[in-house]
Amino acid sequence: MKSKKQFVDMFSALDSQGIHGLFPYLNDDVRFRFASYPEVRGHQPIKALWEGMSTSVIKLQHHLDEIFIHDNLVSCYGLVTYHLQSGQQISVPFANRFVINNDKISEYHIYVDASAVLGIAPVA
Repeated sequence: MKSKKQFVDMFSALDSQGIHGLFPYLNDDVRFRFASYPEVRGHQPIKALWEGMSTSVIKLQHHLDEIFIHDNLVSCYGLVTYHLQSGQQISVPFANRFVINNDKISEYHIYVDASAVLGIAPVA
């Protein structure tokens, strides 16, 4: 995964297929961290983390503003919209950092304030 198109495709798969859309892009032992949640390693722990924290989320919609690639490090920035079961849509900025090994993601860090989505803070 060394091209911007591959990352656009990955976010498209995530948006259309949910968390399972990510797995073809991730190493089996990927290190994954969402915001301030503890880091997990591997596909099943990622799935369990996502299911545990996003029970009200129907789908995601990412808009990528910038993707930066330098050697095996990738950063991207944009806006993510969470579509909730209540019908509400909440959009927040995000930044992601990736480490690439063997043409797949070995580290995936998501920096986002999803407190309004998770019901912890009011929607701005």
